[in-house]
Amino acid sequence: MIKKTEHILKRTAIILIAAIMLFAFCLPSFALPINGQMGDTYFYNQNGIAVACPVAYRTVNIKGYKDLGAGSGFMPIDMFTKGDYLYVLDQTGNQILVLDSEYTTVKIINQIKDTKSYSVPDLNYYIYNADGTREEDASLKRADKYAFNAPSGIFVTDDEQIYIADTENRRIVVCDFDGNCIQVYQNPSVNALGIEYIFKPQKIVVDNTGTISVIAYGVNKGLMQFDSNGKFTQFFAAPKVAVSVTDWLTSLFKSKEERAKIRDVAAEYVSVAMDSRGFIYTTATKGTAALRKISTDGADVLDQTDARFTTVGDVSTTPDTTPQIVDVAINDETSTYTVLDARMGRFFTYSSTGMLLYMGGGSGNQFGRFKAPNVIECRGNQVIVADAGNKTITVYETTDYALAVHEGFSAMRSGQYNVAQEKFEQVIQYNSNMYVANEFLGDIQKMYGSQALDDDPMRLEYYKKALDYYKLSETKSGYSDCYEILRNAEMQKYFILIFTSFIILFVGIIVLIYVRKYRKNRAEEQRRLDLQ
Repeated sequence: MIKKTEHILKRTAIILIAAIMLFAFCLPSFALPINGQMGDTYFYNQNGIAVACPVAYRTVNIKGYKDLGAGSGFMPIDMFTKGDYLYVLDQTGNQILVLDSEYTTVKIINQIKDTKSYSVPDLNYYIYNADGTREEDASLKRADKYAFNAPSGIFVTDDEQIYIADTENRRIVVCDFDGNCIQVYQNPSVNALGIEYIFKPQKIVVDNTGTISVIAYGVNKGLMQFDSNGKFTQFFAAPKVAVSVTDWLTSLFKSKEERAKIRDVAAEYVSVAMDSRGFIYTTATKGTAALRKISTDGADVLDQTDARFTTVGDVSTTPDTTPQIVDVAINDETSTYTVLDARMGRFFTYSSTGMLLYMGGGSGNQFGRFKAPNVIECRGNQVIVADAGNKTITVYETTDYALAVHEGFSAMRSGQYNVAQEKFEQVIQYNSNMYVANEFLGDIQKMYGSQALDDDPMRLEYYKKALDYYKLSETKSGYSDCYEILRNAEMQKYFILIFTSFIILFVGIIVLIYVRKYRKNRAEEQRRLDLQ
């Protein structure tokens, strides 16, 4: 009985040891620190199919309205990063929350002040009718000119002047960090919009010349631009409207005015941002391109050189999951931009040439997920998302995986190919489905091959390695180039042998022909002799 018990214990111990060893072998693929929050993270392979991938953005901080010192009605409607500060515009609280690098509120601006050199002007509370008469807006007449009224947009210049799109007060306010008013722009004269037009600025950017570009309520002719004195100068970068087939067919049976209305209604920008070089980025949820990069002449110059997919946001979608791009953030430090999809709660980071690098976020009630995200900002290796639904500010930090992708891409752009190769090989260890890394590794090996001398024994090895990487990433152009070079080299290698063989064969055939002809002549001559 004792021996039987010992036998059972030994067998149990062996099974336990085997299970532990099996677990240990499986551990490396999922126990990496990078995968601590894997969940449903994914990326698209070269064929546009979603595949599992490591986490690119890790949630590091979430601030609720109580943490920020705001009221329960906290509505983050816009944000802007400048230096060590994050400026959060609270629309319902009519205030600006200034957060430091630790995301602690260090200042609240809810009033603007008169100064010795400038007094805040009275609000223009008149509404003009088509016949030129005017009437008072009673609610605006009672409003406090020193307070904000449902502001919607904020921008901070390099000299720390704060521009606020004070929407319901129908003005643009410029103040400093302490709330001292510098300038107020209101009631602009815009003939093209008619006398009845009411100016309600929503989003705003300012370039180095002082030119102010504004998304205004009810304006679908593009951005409204004002000079540094607040004078309207032009409508800028009017969006090109994409009319659906259904609307086009319907319009055939409508009047000219109704057809124009179909075209005009669809296209309005919803957000605007500006990079360090003065390029303006806009997003739109309908009627035009979801994302545009606008140059000074109004042309869309969004670089899509390296884009594998034409869509912005998720590639594989259904009518219920089609991306609704509501905001864009530019990271000048990393030469990337990140767009926010409000419908699915995700954000997507792209290279300056349109290559999708990684993504983060997601809808839900879990830690680091969103209910109704509406604003995004970038600072260093962090992405900050405001969620109007949960009344929170969520801070994400790039993981080692995402940093390796970015550092490899940056090294590639700066010509540090050894560093780029090291980083992309590291990326492949994290994520073998990352076609971007394979494609760049192929480019590096191809470049090494092109720089090698013809008699360098490594020259063809570089092209062979490049061919393997291009095959994995399904980069057709690179694969074809390398294949052609290797094929020509192989042909050249055996050219002398092939040529010599051809000559021998050719000479042999000629000799054979002459021999056969000689024999035939001898046979004919012999027959004539026999006949004689």
